[in-house]
Amino acid sequence: MVKKQLLKVLEIDIEGNRTYKYKVVNPKTASSVRFLPLPASTLKELDVHKVAHQTEMLKNGYRTPFVFTCDNGNFIDKTNLRRQYMRFLKRANIKEKKFHSLRATY
Repeated sequence: MVKKQLLKVLEIDIEGNRTYKYKVVNPKTASSVRFLPLPASTLKELDVHKVAHQTEMLKNGYRTPFVFTCDNGNFIDKTNLRRQYMRFLKRANIKEKKFHSLRATY
């Protein structure tokens, strides 16, 4: 069930310093709260990932309720994710494809 979304928000302090912070918020519209059907194979892989992620959290000394994080528990920045995705495609000799196009391929 999709009930929350992650936003990257620009914050400017009183001295004019700019920083980006991540915030978990409710979706903008009621229709954005939805059930996301996943194939059994994906659910199985998520179970495997959950065990590995729990081990990683113990090893690195953090706790988070989120499924995918950096190895320090922080959110994965979309720029870094895209860069890694493009490297993966290149190494696998797969034609470049926008990351968003994957949403309809499972």
